[in-house]
Amino acid sequence: HRLYTSTIGIIILFALFIDSCNPHQLKYVKYMYILLFIYFTHSTWFRIDHYSSPDIFSSTAVKESPICYKSYVIKGSYLYGIMEYDRALTDFLTVELLNPKLYKVLNRIGTIYQNFGELNQAMNYYNKALDIKPDFDEALYNMGNLYLTQKKYGLANDLYLKCLATNKEFI
Repeated sequence: HRLYTSTIGIIILFALFIDSCNPHQLKYVKYMYILLFIYFTHSTWFRIDHYSSPDIFSSTAVKESPICYKSYVIKGSYLYGIMEYDRALTDFLTVELLNPKLYKVLNRIGTIYQNFGELNQAMNYYNKALDIKPDFDEALYNMGNLYLTQKKYGLANDLYLKCLATNKEFI
């Protein structure tokens, strides 16, 4: 219970910090991500001293920690934000293994594959995200962009219209 309360407190502080930032303070956002990452990986649910490997991301540690996938989401989001897509993809694929129902992560994997030019993989992940949440506007928009690059204008237009119908404020 204490872990849950302190997690909510950290998230609220982080949200307040982001909301009150002026542009030259945003460089500190990466430090907040790092602090959140450290917090989640060293919480009371994730005890490094229980494992023989010094690597805090050993497969044994990941399988036994119910909260650990969140640290991968935070780290992967940070790496994605600084355009280290290879490393971000590794973390997001780990999240998919641990919790395959996170549609936002599946969408992010799709965008990384699209950036790499692996369009079939990208389409696969957009479809996975939409299977979980059919009205997820970001996946609809990203899939529309994918069709646009393939010159499938009708399909792209249909997805853009569906995206707008889902969320009129998306654009």
